[in-house]
Amino acid sequence: MFGYIRAMTPQLRVIENEYYRAAYCGLCRAMGACTGQCSRFALSYDMTFFALLRIALRGESPSFGQKGCIAHPFRRRNYMKRNADLDLCAAVSALLTYYKCVDDRTDERGSRRLKAVLAMPFAKRMRRKAKRLVAEADTIIADGMEALAQLEKECVPSVDRPAGVFGDMMGKLFSIGLDRDRARIAYCMGLHYGRWLYILDAADDLQEDIRRDRYNPYRYLVPGGVLLPTSTVDVLIGELAAAEPALDLIGWQGQDVLHELILNIVYLGLPAQARYVLYDEEPDSDYFGAVNHRKQRKRKKEQKERRRAARKEQKTEKSRTGEREDAQ
Repeated sequence: MFGYIRAMTPQLRVIENEYYRAAYCGLCRAMGACTGQCSRFALSYDMTFFALLRIALRGESPSFGQKGCIAHPFRRRNYMKRNADLDLCAAVSALLTYYKCVDDRTDERGSRRLKAVLAMPFAKRMRRKAKRLVAEADTIIADGMEALAQLEKECVPSVDRPAGVFGDMMGKLFSIGLDRDRARIAYCMGLHYGRWLYILDAADDLQEDIRRDRYNPYRYLVPGGVLLPTSTVDVLIGELAAAEPALDLIGWQGQDVLHELILNIVYLGLPAQARYVLYDEEPDSDYFGAVNHRKQRKRKKEQKERRRAARKEQKTEKSRTGEREDAQ
């Protein structure tokens, strides 16, 4: 996943923050148990959010425990014990990772393609385990990725169509196994939060996609590759507003902590992430350190590529000067 759906932790109470961290650790453990230890590298807060939404929809009270792990061997941490929702999200995460590797192996060049090729044996093993757990999810993702690939081939000048395909895929994935009414609510939330994810990711990757000559719907919508943040913000707000009625239909009986946590993610975390991506607005807290590091790595990489291009240009100019001198 993308890593954009995160809570604003400074605004969480201690009990809500512990619940959030426990769900994150519980998903990590579920991934290790369901789809193999390597799949835990694909852990994301995005998938944790969708797991929390399913737990809220089903009205269940998950169990918690305390254990150490490889990442935190000297301190026991709270974690959510395995349940059907964590297992489903673990399988979906593994399948999305597999299809991302397939996509990178086909479309990327250089080191990125090499990474995808090297990761493919592990991704295939993850996919086999995930298919045994939820075969329906593999079919949904395969169809969705095929539809997205077709839109990329056609260079469709619309962000709405690919975002709609991705949102439809997420809606179908997170309504698996639910009864009719709950499935409709889950589909609506998956649809609009999935569209929100795709649109923000496309806006974030625009300059890199232009430089690498990759498909991005905004390349064909904005002149000169200069994105207007205000128009994108309006679209993102519209997606969050469209998901709000479905969120209000969740009962929340006996789920006060989970309710406050999800409201924090939706109304504080998501807008903060959008502001940071579109306006480069630094949050008040260092909570977004992980996001900042990602941006910093991206900027360093861009600076490195610019320096490489400048050195190449200097060498070319020197060779031309030498040729002119020899000719004289």
